[in-house]
Amino acid sequence: PIQIYAGRKFAQYRSRVAALTDSRVGLVSQTVLGNRVMKFNGWEDSFREKIAHQREQEVNVLYRASIYRAFNEALFYFTSLLVSVITFTIDVLANGRVLSPKTVFTAITLFNML
Repeated sequence: PIQIYAGRKFAQYRSRVAALTDSRVGLVSQTVLGNRVMKFNGWEDSFREKIAHQREQEVNVLYRASIYRAFNEALFYFTSLLVSVITFTIDVLANGRVLSPKTVFTAITLFNML
C-alpha cells in the first residue's frame, strides 16, 4: 500500500514535470524564433527571467518527484531485507536451532526469486 501511494505520487509529479518542461521549451523556442524582435525592443532580461522562473518551478517539482521515487526504491530494497531478518529470527526463536550457512543462503536465494 505504501509503495502504491508513493508510485502514484511520483507519477503525478512526473506528469507535472512534463507539462512544465513543455512550457519552458515552448518559451525558449519562441525566444529563439523572435530573437531579432526581442533584441530590438530590449526584452532579453524579461525573457531570461521568465525562462529562469519556469526552470525553477520545473526543478522544484522534479525534486519532489525524486523524493517519492527514492522513498519507493528504498522501501522496495529494505522490505526484502526485513523479510529475511524476520524470517530467520522467527526460525531461531521458534525452533531453538542455530542457522547454518546452507539454510541461510538457500532461503535468501528463494527470497530473491520472489
